[in-house]
Amino acid sequence: MSKVSNTKLYNDALKKQALNPIGLNKTINITHSAEGYNASCGDEITIHLELVDGNTRIKDIAFETESCAICKASASLLCESVKGLSKENVASMTKQLQIILKDPNADNQIALTKLNLELLSPISQFPSRVNCALLPWETLVDIFSEK
Repeated sequence: MSKVSNTKLYNDALKKQALNPIGLNKTINITHSAEGYNASCGDEITIHLELVDGNTRIKDIAFETESCAICKASASLLCESVKGLSKENVASMTKQLQIILKDPNADNQIALTKLNLELLSPISQFPSRVNCALLPWETLVDIFSEK
């Protein structure tokens, strides 16, 4: 990958989020956890939740990871975005993110801005890195699928 491409992919906002991730190794009252692995990059992540309301709503979230900056930044955004949400809201957000990131021809800036995930917008131009960004979100959805 060229230096120009790296600069586009690793924008300042993404780097800042990855260097100071929200929710990384945070202590919470864990009620549910799931592990995810991205074979193409080697990313490993564990998402921890404290669920309430009959295990349908996220009270708190944390994660542990050995991963690239994209995965770490995405997990941090996940922690910022999903507190208080229901499993249905999380599934909907994840589905939207999957669609946006997997279509490099889409004008995804508006949709990502609505989700407050605009710093992930360059990733759609790098198909080999899309799974890095999606891993935290899909791992979270797996927690609700296991119930």
